[in-house]
Amino acid sequence: MTAIFGIPLVIGAAWLGDVPFLIFVLILSLLSTMEMRRLIVRSGFRAFSIFLIAGVVLFCFGLFYQAVLVPGFLIIFIMSGAITCVGRYPYCNLADYGINLLTVFYIGWGFGHFILLRNMLEGMDGFLLFLFALVVIWGTDTGAYFTGTFLGKRPFYPEISAHKTVEGFIGGLVISFLASYLFLYFIPMPNHMLLLLTTPLLSALGQTGDLFESLIKRQAGVKDSSRILPGHGGILDRFDSALWVIPALYQVLSLYEKVV
Repeated sequence: MTAIFGIPLVIGAAWLGDVPFLIFVLILSLLSTMEMRRLIVRSGFRAFSIFLIAGVVLFCFGLFYQAVLVPGFLIIFIMSGAITCVGRYPYCNLADYGINLLTVFYIGWGFGHFILLRNMLEGMDGFLLFLFALVVIWGTDTGAYFTGTFLGKRPFYPEISAHKTVEGFIGGLVISFLASYLFLYFIPMPNHMLLLLTTPLLSALGQTGDLFESLIKRQAGVKDSSRILPGHGGILDRFDSALWVIPALYQVLSLYEKVV
């Protein structure tokens, strides 16, 4: 039921674009920030709540309205986080500062790129580009799950995730590539060959993002980032791959435009 309602919601918000999509991304970002705050505390660190919320929100607004403002935001938040740590010493330390700063980058930078990718191409091409990223992510998840379930024998990274296998990792790469090929075959897009060739990299990064979030949860001693999505866990559990795939896709395309 979560998937039945959730998938059309994500696609519908991306289709609308502009301010509705910004609001949607802001909601995801704030919910994810609250989940990360809980994980930070469960891991034994101190969370700078106002710093986290303000950083993530301004990241998203900055990338929506004027991306050139983001470097300035980064400097401000690196300094303000350090000032917060100094002001609360000895109740917080450099490790607390580091994990809070990482959270602003992880969530603000990741979800902010949802907006950048959606707005990268004019008209509906921006929506199709975002949809392509979702196809890669969902193809990877589907391929990894079924291949790992039926063929998986060799653990991929048991120290972090006991259920992931080498066969599942390879299956994710293969199925995501096939899904991308079919998507681009029926819906031609600018730079379609570049998108297809980039798919294995995106798939591998998506699975790495999944492992990274699993590492955070393992350190916090929890199974899910929250229980907001019945049967799926939290927002971070659903978007852990997207927080790596979408920024990577945007950066690859941006680099390609500058070089070519």
